[in-house]
Amino acid sequence: MRKKLLATLATIVCLQPAASLAVTTTIPDGCIKYEETGKVYEVQVQIVDGGDLWPKYSWANVLTKYAVVFWKQDEATVIDLGVFGLLMDTGVEGTDLQGRKWKVARRPWC
Repeated sequence: MRKKLLATLATIVCLQPAASLAVTTTIPDGCIKYEETGKVYEVQVQIVDGGDLWPKYSWANVLTKYAVVFWKQDEATVIDLGVFGLLMDTGVEGTDLQGRKWKVARRPWC
């Protein structure tokens, strides 16, 4: 399932037609903070519209925005940002698919 998710997200992020780019945003100067430990990771963040993931992934909500961070070739963290997604550079809290709490922002606001 993880490989299918990564392949789908890579397709969404890389191959979207120009008309649909509004639902996927790349934040090259992103950061995420794992709330349990306070550890901050400076990463590139992809913001993906839930409608691009559903119905292929039943956990996806069509009204929700997701932050996706690719770590290694077969590793990614998908964070549910809620309906409004990342509206402010200073960040928004979200929960990943395993229930862990994260803050997603632009540097240096993590």
